[in-house]
Amino acid sequence: MRTILIVDDCSDMACLIADVIKTTHPQVKTTHVKSGEHALEMLNNPVEGHPDIVVTDLQMPGMCGCELAKRIRKLHPHLCVVLTSTVEPPEHKAHGFVTKAYLALKAGQGKWLELIFGIYEKHNGGKHVNP
Repeated sequence: MRTILIVDDCSDMACLIADVIKTTHPQVKTTHVKSGEHALEMLNNPVEGHPDIVVTDLQMPGMCGCELAKRIRKLHPHLCVVLTSTVEPPEHKAHGFVTKAYLALKAGQGKWLELIFGIYEKHNGGKHVNP
């Protein structure tokens, strides 16, 4: 079973993301935390193992999504991290991370999930992954 950790300070947005994932991929487990700090705490002290994918909001109070992605890359380089935003970042770039998920969100939930799992596959060396 694939697991996705959703990091978003907006509970409504996190619930929406989780609902979309559960509707289209009921076998995927989702967990939500409200901050980058809580995400790192959870990743450093896993109760049920690490998630396969971390989907994080770009703009959050405290630790932003870019900083969280950098720290995850350093501490857990095997984890796939996807940055998302409901606000279009300048030129779709933030500190070297491309945030294509914004465009996919505008295109609809199917495209968004396709992008998330596509990024995950690319992260795993191009191997096809069944969610």
